[in-house]
Amino acid sequence: MEVVLPTGEIINTGSLTNVFTKFPFIRYGNGPDFTGLFCGDNGIYGVKTKISLQVFPRPPFAAYKTYAMPRKANEVSAQILTEIRQKGIDVYDAMYIMDLVVRIGCEQGLFPMWEKLKKKRGVVFYTIEANSEEELEQKTNQLDKILLSKKAEDLGPEISDGNIAKWHYTEQGHWQFYHNLWGIV
Repeated sequence: MEVVLPTGEIINTGSLTNVFTKFPFIRYGNGPDFTGLFCGDNGIYGVKTKISLQVFPRPPFAAYKTYAMPRKANEVSAQILTEIRQKGIDVYDAMYIMDLVVRIGCEQGLFPMWEKLKKKRGVVFYTIEANSEEELEQKTNQLDKILLSKKAEDLGPEISDGNIAKWHYTEQGHWQFYHNLWGIV
């Protein structure tokens, strides 16, 4: 990233801090992450004049599931997400939405897909991507085994069943998700 500081000085962050490189190749690796300092500052720390972004193709296969948590959802969800990380399962997205957010969100009409849930407990969802059907099936089986061992309940394959993970991935819901919550905070 190239940044013009308020003093008029021009600086580079990331790999471009190395004067011997001809193009940006990594954000990290040359000391502190100064790129992070300038991300999200809305120009307060400096005006960004050049950036680089590495883009990867989307794998051809994806799966997305949403589970309602049993009692003690906070503890159980922490155990689930910790186990996923400890086992090194490659996930595109995994998130826990606590019961308070589910309950209030349903009361406010923010989560119509969960209105039919009898118990408004926390929810965990995941999205995985793969380059083959076999890889996708293997990852899905690993994740489902973890969630089902903690007595989580699969809400079904469709958005209307309560599968917010599918909405998140296929309908670009990740860009809209928290926007709805700003009004109730």
